Amino acid sequence: MGSGNWQADTFDLRAAAKASTGTSTFDYTDRVRSGSASTVHALLDPKAVAGPASPFAGKVMREVCVSDEHPNPTPIAVVLDVTGSNIAAAKIAHSKMPQLHALLQRKGYASDPQINFCAIGDAGFDRLPLQMGQFESDNKMDEQLESMYLESGGGGNHHETYELAAYFLARHTYLEPFEKQGRKGYAFFIGDEMPYEMVRAQWVNSLIGDSLEADIPTKQIFAELQERYEVFFLFQKQGNFTEGQILPAWRDVLGERALVLEDPAAVCEFIAGVLGMLEAGLDQDEVLDDMMAIGADSKAVHAAGKALARVGGNGAIAKAEGDLPDVGGSGSARL
Repeated sequence: MGSGNWQADTFDLRAAAKASTGTSTFDYTDRVRSGSASTVHALLDPKAVAGPASPFAGKVMREVCVSDEHPNPTPIAVVLDVTGSNIAAAKIAHSKMPQLHALLQRKGYASDPQINFCAIGDAGFDRLPLQMGQFESDNKMDEQLESMYLESGGGGNHHETYELAAYFLARHTYLEPFEKQGRKGYAFFIGDEMPYEMVRAQWVNSLIGDSLEADIPTKQIFAELQERYEVFFLFQKQGNFTEGQILPAWRDVLGERALVLEDPAAVCEFIAGVLGMLEAGLDQDEVLDDMMAIGADSKAVHAAGKALARVGGNGAIAKAEGDLPDVGGSGSARL
């Protein structure tokens, strides 16, 4: 995992091949709904173990490794809530892959980006509530997105099991850039509901295969995650709940890195902007100008800019006041 580089031509050819056969982009969702598939796709199986060449062979582990090909990899985990109206974010993330990589690679926002697309639902109600990919540098990341089951379910109780993905990333990922270079990865949680207050042992046991003796406070597991990742939550304002209902719980877990994204179409712009500011050292105006230069939608750029206004350089949180500039119209103890 993690070899090669993402290519726009490969992305376009794959999309054209699917279109020519009348196959939908997210065809695995169609297979599950039709009954021809019933389990998490092999590319996203949270119980999948590392292969024989890995130092973690036979163990559940997702790795980002330093290599001659990728000497400075940047780990990026994108956790998508695929319940209800949130499934739009996965479709948008897929459609905007060319723009995302134009900023990460051509503009130099992140060295050797390795992206892991993950999906969550509600383990108490949904069929496939945890889907966990690998960190990929090439077009396998497109395949991961396309292989997601877009559940469109959820429990309707203000909560989804985001904390299960946090647990997995905290305890089942190995980031060699952090271990050898002290460079943190990035984890972006995208959704419109709250995490549960506890990581439930029974769900971890059944979905990941760990034998936990007791539940773990969600706040503790996110603290573990933040030891090796820069962690953000983006609240999407298109669901049934208001930010006043949802954000306080996330702010209790992540502080001011729980942010509002007014337009779900701005997911990729926000992710690229964070990398541009925290990795490349650019300011907000510079990243917004870059987005417009590559042809990003001005509405999405403006929405991303409003969220980015609270993210300062070197990971600080800035206090945004007034209007944004015009962008062209429109170690915790373990159990």
